[in-house]
Amino acid sequence: MGRIMFKIIKEVKFSAGHFLTGVPADHPCSRQHGHNYIVNIELISNKLDDNGFIIDFNEIKSLIKNKMDHVNLNDVMDRNPTAENIALDIMEMTTQLLKSRNLFDVAVRSVGVKETDTGYAEVFVR
Repeated sequence: MGRIMFKIIKEVKFSAGHFLTGVPADHPCSRQHGHNYIVNIELISNKLDDNGFIIDFNEIKSLIKNKMDHVNLNDVMDRNPTAENIALDIMEMTTQLLKSRNLFDVAVRSVGVKETDTGYAEVFVR
């Protein structure tokens, strides 16, 4: 048998406003607007904690909602709040959470952000 690995995918929904900088003034995203985001975050590990978790789903949900739900993303992000950058921020926030909990056997494999019915961005480890 090969090496056993575990994977979880947590979906988190949040609502937030934003506007994009660096786009033409007549671009619709240059004006303040909002989205109902759907985030899928994938974590992998070669072991489980004493409760049988990679990490509790609620920790992931709280991490994202506490920073990004019902805010203006321009106020809480250091990057232009594109879907790609939102995914990157969530990956970095989750990685920091794992380090702070000494969960060095757990890795964020991918974060996907669905911004609209037809728009999805993903950041992943290759």
